[in-house]
Amino acid sequence: MDKNVVWEHKTRGTRFMTFYKKGETYEDNEYHKVIAENISYENGLVLCKQVEAKNITSFLDGLPKKLRNPRTDAYIVNLFRDK
Repeated sequence: MDKNVVWEHKTRGTRFMTFYKKGETYEDNEYHKVIAENISYENGLVLCKQVEAKNITSFLDGLPKKLRNPRTDAYIVNLFRDK
């Protein structure tokens, strides 16, 4: 079973997962802090879903204005929500 690490952006509060590798050291850095390590994908997903709205808003705010429209935004939101 794959294990994961959940990171949180220190100022935005957004979260993401990476794969956990046994023996590797996971430490906070300038931008991110470790929320959990060596956890299942399902448990990591729960932690990421807690801030889903922040993750979506942060992603959309990073897109150039010319790529933004209601249809594209809805498509991206559905990708985040896995629909």
